[in-house]
Amino acid sequence: MGDRDGDGIKDDVDKCPDDPEDYDDFEDEDGCPDLDNDKDGIPDERTIAPTSQGPRATTVVPSTRSTIAMATAFRMIVTSAPTIPRTSTA
Repeated sequence: MGDRDGDGIKDDVDKCPDDPEDYDDFEDEDGCPDLDNDKDGIPDERTIAPTSQGPRATTVVPSTRSTIAMATAFRMIVTSAPTIPRTSTA
């Protein structure tokens, strides 16, 4: 028997023979990638604690793209804000 997805699990026991296992110490024996181990709707790559429950587990790590977008938006707001002339208090 072969191993179509090349994950080291033979196709006859691999539940996902076309998708390689992600080997993250969570259900690695089924042959399927587990992209959201704690089933909270946030992909493991963006979760601080992907196999834990609770408030800290759902904290999202911002992607580089979203961080750049936020910085760009902030810079646009700051640079487009009207300047207030200083008045002399003397």
